[in-house]
Amino acid sequence: MSFTFYLDTRARPSLNEILYSIELENVWARMSDGKCSSDAPLTVPITFYQPGQSVRGVCLNLNEKGYAICLDAFTPISDGRLCAAVVQATAFAARCRVRPEDGTALLSATKVAAFCNEEWLQNRRSEAEVILSACTQEDNPAKEVSIAGFRIDYTISGEMVRSLERDGLSRDKIVERFLSEARELQELVESGNIATPAIIEVSENEAAPKSVDCFFLWTDRRTLLPPADYVLLFVESEGNSVYRRLPMGLFKAHAVARGYRRFGANVFQIPPLPMDEYLQLYGQAEPM
Repeated sequence: MSFTFYLDTRARPSLNEILYSIELENVWARMSDGKCSSDAPLTVPITFYQPGQSVRGVCLNLNEKGYAICLDAFTPISDGRLCAAVVQATAFAARCRVRPEDGTALLSATKVAAFCNEEWLQNRRSEAEVILSACTQEDNPAKEVSIAGFRIDYTISGEMVRSLERDGLSRDKIVERFLSEARELQELVESGNIATPAIIEVSENEAAPKSVDCFFLWTDRRTLLPPADYVLLFVESEGNSVYRRLPMGLFKAHAVARGYRRFGANVFQIPPLPMDEYLQLYGQAEPM
């Protein structure tokens, strides 16, 4: 579920040319794959976003015919407006027309805003309810859907949806709550005021090599718990570091019991841990 605008052109404006043409304030861009100068012709995919407002942002991809600008499902109205602004700015910078995916006749840059009217914006916003339905379908064994935010994934589970429905919330209110939480999570990572540990792969054994995802838990800073299989912990003993690994399920249970802030199904905000709590977790972990 998404909506894509196609711009058939050989022109390659720079990122700055597009940014300067966007008629919205506080628009930023992230290069999704590789790097290029913001003043050079655009050669790599770009995600445009507005800090504090965006969840998924707007993706600009290059293809053999020109550009494809995509607004993915589960997105707030603000990202819909950003999409319209990016499409219009790119069309102005590339001096080309716009082809919406629904077969509408080609649009000039000046007609994009009228196409992306309030009805179109609400239709894009309502696609988020389809995501909720996917989480609660019986033929979805995972009962989870992961949303790729512009900085970090946000995962919705069927149990999250059903729990809020039992509390009397409508699907529209549930969507609004999830969008608000996903937006807050993106902004938290964007701020740089919280640690986001790198995932490392650890081989389980040499006889039957199998890698599992792990991360080291820091004790002296706020941390966002990333999706992984194990948490790695260690203590110093006789001058050596003795490592253990704690299954993620046990750590999540600990986080829930402690009342740590949760974002979606899989991300927790962990405060700096006192040493006695860290050692308690270490005692529950498996030797490596």
